[in-house]
Amino acid sequence: MYQQVVVENLDFIVISTILFFVSAMLLLLVLSLIQIYIERRRKRMEIRRKEYVEQINSYIFFGHYEIVLTCRDDYYALADAIIELNNFISKEDRGRVFDTMEKYDLEGFLLKRYHRSVLTLSKRFFLSKLLFISSPRLKGFYLEQIQQQNFEGMLYAIYSYAELSEDHEDLLRITEALSENYDRGISLKFCEFVFTEAFKSASTEEVKRFLGEIYERGYSLLLLKGIISAIGDMYYHELKEDILPFFARHKDDTLFLVTYIRTLHKLGAEDCGLIKEAYLHQEAVIRINLSKYALGLCPGSLEMLYLYMFDQNYYVRRNFFEALKAEGVSREEIESLVDKHAPNKAKDRFFLDALNAFFPKEAA
Repeated sequence: MYQQVVVENLDFIVISTILFFVSAMLLLLVLSLIQIYIERRRKRMEIRRKEYVEQINSYIFFGHYEIVLTCRDDYYALADAIIELNNFISKEDRGRVFDTMEKYDLEGFLLKRYHRSVLTLSKRFFLSKLLFISSPRLKGFYLEQIQQQNFEGMLYAIYSYAELSEDHEDLLRITEALSENYDRGISLKFCEFVFTEAFKSASTEEVKRFLGEIYERGYSLLLLKGIISAIGDMYYHELKEDILPFFARHKDDTLFLVTYIRTLHKLGAEDCGLIKEAYLHQEAVIRINLSKYALGLCPGSLEMLYLYMFDQNYYVRRNFFEALKAEGVSREEIESLVDKHAPNKAKDRFFLDALNAFFPKEAA
């Protein structure tokens, strides 16, 4: 019966097979043409992007303006060139880049297409360019994106907004956004990175005002650690006094204290009171950090800190001997100090191993 059905409909089956084959070939041809078109367009945009990079550099360094946009793809290529250069040019030089963007209303061009886009993929395409060109004219747009639910876009928007921060209110908005979304997976390193960029943009007076505000409001320790770390990473010496109140309030938190110690070291500050209070801390991580930085934070504290040469923690002992060497302390001074304060430790095996490793005896 099956054979009979096949025989009776053989012409239809053959014609259907031929039509399917022809349709498949046509579809393959169309897809190939589309791919060729996309690849040619991509290569053309890549060439234009490289040309715009050279032209922007020529404008920045030599004042030669040759930038011309003639079609839609030129706008995309210019945006990609600006995104690439943003990582390498100074904030001062970006002024000329912003002039070019304003001349051709690049931001408006991208914004219009972003708002008109219906497809998610298309929106992401325009958003990826808007979030990275870091234009002052898009500051309000970045603030809107910070309030959106898309987590990845929100992170990029926070960073772009941070680059344009001007006053303590901008810094507070960033802090609020990080605080509200921290549980979604924002890392401490990202917080440090964002605040570093934000502090570069805002004036010292506004940063000081910001620190006063967050002290009064009382944000989470995780965010405070990011802020304190950023100050240290920037070697922001003008803020040494402004972070003192945070230490007084949170000195009992181990990780905050570690962050504070490292920041003080980077700022080149001195605080013998802190060293006297914390050098015998029961938490090894505190002693490990103090063994590296305490001699710098409190010059002349060797008479107190010699105990670190015999600490039960290996890293405390090692760090302290490295610090002694960096400070130019001699083997004779160390031996004299031990004879004075802990003569019974002069033959301690761990002490002698470290002493001989870092301060070997000179050959007779």
